Amino acid sequence: MSNSDATSLIAEIAARTEIAIELANRRLESETDRWRCNCYRLLATNLAAYKKSLVEGRLGAPGGGAGWGAGKALSDWDLNDQEMSAAVNAAETLFRDGH
Repeated sequence: MSNSDATSLIAEIAARTEIAIELANRRLESETDRWRCNCYRLLATNLAAYKKSLVEGRLGAPGGGAGWGAGKALSDWDLNDQEMSAAVNAAETLFRDGH
């Protein structure tokens, strides 16, 4: 992968991650259940950390086959939030698969 292709891919992953962060923050603002609020807060915080590490080059190259675990956390928490799961999956899959 060329340097410009890698830069473009990282920018796309960062953009998708930002969408998931914004959605988690919106859910946090409207959620009334304390446990669910904590889940969305943790998700937003962790996604922001992943995004920062990605942009700073500390996560390794996209396409390495490893995800971030955010999708698994959503599944384990059983939030039943398909829109949130799709947003996280869009970013995490692109990072894991590199395309």
